[in-house]
Amino acid sequence: MAAYADDGAWLEAHAAQFAAIQLPRELWNEAARKVRAQIFDGGASLTYAVEADGGWSVVAARDLEGMDVWLVDHVWLVKDAFAAFTQLDAHEELRDRLDALVRPHGTAPGSYGDAGATLGLLKTLAPLAHPMRLVADAAAAARGGDVTYYVQDELGSRLRTVGVDDAGAATAGRAAVYDAETNATLSLLWVAGPLAAGLELVVPRLMGLELLEDGQRYWARRMDAEEVFEWYCPFAAIAGVVARVLPRGGTGLVLVSGNGTSDLPVELERAHAGARIVAADYADNATARMRRRHPDSRVAWVTGDLTASFAPLGCADGSAALVLDKGCLDAMLIKPVRERADVTDTWAASSPDALAYLAAARACLRPAGVVLVVTLGRRAMREPLFAAAGLVVREWLAVVPTASMTAGKHADAGAGDLHVAVLGSA
Repeated sequence: MAAYADDGAWLEAHAAQFAAIQLPRELWNEAARKVRAQIFDGGASLTYAVEADGGWSVVAARDLEGMDVWLVDHVWLVKDAFAAFTQLDAHEELRDRLDALVRPHGTAPGSYGDAGATLGLLKTLAPLAHPMRLVADAAAAARGGDVTYYVQDELGSRLRTVGVDDAGAATAGRAAVYDAETNATLSLLWVAGPLAAGLELVVPRLMGLELLEDGQRYWARRMDAEEVFEWYCPFAAIAGVVARVLPRGGTGLVLVSGNGTSDLPVELERAHAGARIVAADYADNATARMRRRHPDSRVAWVTGDLTASFAPLGCADGSAALVLDKGCLDAMLIKPVRERADVTDTWAASSPDALAYLAAARACLRPAGVVLVVTLGRRAMREPLFAAAGLVVREWLAVVPTASMTAGKHADAGAGDLHVAVLGSA
């Protein structure tokens, strides 16, 4: 912990954080004063309202005439989904506190007598557990920081949120900060202009805890909270492999599976103008955003189930020259938290969804077609899964890091060995 002589010295040390979270400059001195003095005075200006369905919102208790900032406490800090599940499962008082945080108004406390009920509570909490990166040492800095998830108290957790596509409807801002003086985290909530009594504070949606077993709901929430995201590596890191496996002239049908909000299909289109590109995802908000962002692109942005036939996606059986997967298969092989033995037990060797997806990809290929999988998985684990789906590994190639990967601009770029599996029909 560091010690600071006064608010000005504290602010100087934390100014980079305030700039990064885009706290209005006019609020910096007041925020510093409240953090150092631990002034949680939101109740003097804000109050809760109960919605018709028992949900909560936060509204101005009086006319707010200018810019205001308040502190929001953090009631739970946790490292990842596995730690969250094990803590909830083991500590009744923690379950009761967090159940009270998310329970609709007027409803009875939840009953958590088994692991399934605990997982249900975690799924409810996951959208409210937001990541922040803490840089504890040089090793953490090299990784881009260690992620810790925080859950805010009632004031922060009951705020209504809007996704990135509706960000203009936000009437307030919020973000977490790290106080180096107390070695603690908390959040700031602010309004940047007048807000009449009774009007609601609406904030931009933040990322939630990664809980893939929540399925399509997890991905829809995630896409609502991030404008663009590029899994593992940029297109430049695999462009050479793609060029080599496509037919001469770069023609043919290419399906990019689980595309999310990646711009890879547009970069692929620029590199291979003769290809017909379909980018698929089962989060409709992602595909809708990509259509809006690239109105002049010829890429077909489609929503659909990749564990069934690709025909409804515009890729009939025997039609594709290439199925390009960058992280989609890996997402299907993240082991559910209830099945993990410890923090290192992350990957499953197989799953029904993964097998069905690979079988559909194989059926989609034309005779000389290729499935190209960018993965963090080891070959010894992935190859039996490929074989079970009727695919054979033709090549297993290491991805050569690019400058943007080493700068930490892509997810998991330094988290392990990244490889490209070039697959064909057995």
